[in-house]
Amino acid sequence: MPDLAFPFDERLSSAATLPSWCYTRPDVLEMEKERVFGRTWQLVGRENQVASPGQFFTAEVAGEPLLIARGVDSRLRALSNVCRHRAGPVAAGEGTCQAFRCGYHGWSYGLDGRLMNTPEFEGVDDFRREEHGLPEFRLESWMGLLFVTLDPSASRTALADTLED
Repeated sequence: MPDLAFPFDERLSSAATLPSWCYTRPDVLEMEKERVFGRTWQLVGRENQVASPGQFFTAEVAGEPLLIARGVDSRLRALSNVCRHRAGPVAAGEGTCQAFRCGYHGWSYGLDGRLMNTPEFEGVDDFRREEHGLPEFRLESWMGLLFVTLDPSASRTALADTLED
């Protein structure tokens, strides 16, 4: 971990801004992605972008490509937008569809993230399609806004608890 120490005075009356390098160093950004943005609730879009089954949009949180989709069951999901085969994106932009398909080798996924089709992959020993769906992240709505957290331990912390009153 990089040395990010700098002198500061704990007295509020002597408060000063962070040094400018805190805003420009790539190693600081990577640390913030991991320790801040990757562990907290982040705004990704609006509910009206995915009002109907089949609607989706893409987003990114802390470098993680995301796919926000409303399934045929009307449930909203935040899925990884990374194909489980060769890590290509399975969707781009926003729109309406019945399934997501990776442009590299054609693996396709349902609106719920379930792996549906793996062209030219028939007969592969010990391959279990049900184990290769798109990972799902925690998604919650607040006043028509959609928030996602990448942190698996956030399942114990609701967005409302974070926002409080």
